[in-house]
Amino acid sequence: MCLLPDPVLLLALVVAAALLGGAAAVRLKQRAVVGELIAGIILGNLPLVGVHALSALPGDPFLDALARLGVILLLFEIGHQSTVDEMRRIGVRSLAVALLGVLASVALGWAVATLLLPAKPTIVRILVGGAIASSSVGVSARVLKELRVTGTPEARLILGSAVVDDMLGLVLLAVLAGLLRADGAAVTTSMIVLGKAAAFLAVALTLGVPITRRLFTLAAHLRHPGIVVGSALVFCLGVSLLAEWVGLAAIVGAYVAGLVLEEADLRPFGEVRPLGELIESLTAFLGPVFFTVMGMRTNLAALGSSRW
Repeated sequence: MCLLPDPVLLLALVVAAALLGGAAAVRLKQRAVVGELIAGIILGNLPLVGVHALSALPGDPFLDALARLGVILLLFEIGHQSTVDEMRRIGVRSLAVALLGVLASVALGWAVATLLLPAKPTIVRILVGGAIASSSVGVSARVLKELRVTGTPEARLILGSAVVDDMLGLVLLAVLAGLLRADGAAVTTSMIVLGKAAAFLAVALTLGVPITRRLFTLAAHLRHPGIVVGSALVFCLGVSLLAEWVGLAAIVGAYVAGLVLEEADLRPFGEVRPLGELIESLTAFLGPVFFTVMGMRTNLAALGSSRW
């Protein structure tokens, strides 16, 4: 049972672990995100060495909510550093990279599963490949941010393909799971989800900018000291919720929200600091929480299990 019931103490512990892990990684000339993940892995697997005081930490709902918010804000901030026009220019290349990435992952996963699980049916082997097809948009975004290259064409290509890869990977897994269960309805549902997701991205990237401009012009009529950040966060979370509704990950919606929200949309608010600067302080705090919590959910005991 967890001996630190106060959520504030839990948060302080996770942030401290993230900072120490990140600092250690930087000293070793690695990205801070690597240290944050390792710090989380250590915290989450303390029961393996007889320390059970923090065993409830990985499943704590308070930390889970903050972790989700952290990665959503991170993708929102990264998306805001690009524009819809810039992403359109690399759209075809992003799609090609995503397709090649998914196909290569499935092929390699199938090959390894064939070697390690020769008795399993072909669909199970393909499912192994599908499980590794989705790239981690959050990790990619964080590494690119640490390298300070998020505004380069290469970074836009990486993130654009990662967003498409995420969509294709989720649909692929749903289709494979349906085939594994011999559930034809699951496959049909997956195709519907793919159509809804494609429609969401198409509408967001074509109508998102004018709609956003209108919304923030209306919001500028409100008088509140935190209206700029508040409006941006409400917009980000709203688009993230819509993305989840159509079957995409919330972070994809957050990235799209950042793309369609341009600095020009904030002019009606008067003289304000760039939105990226206003959001950065939040992501600097909550981003490491996400990666540390994800590390805590890594079950090292499962790696040594013989049940395959």
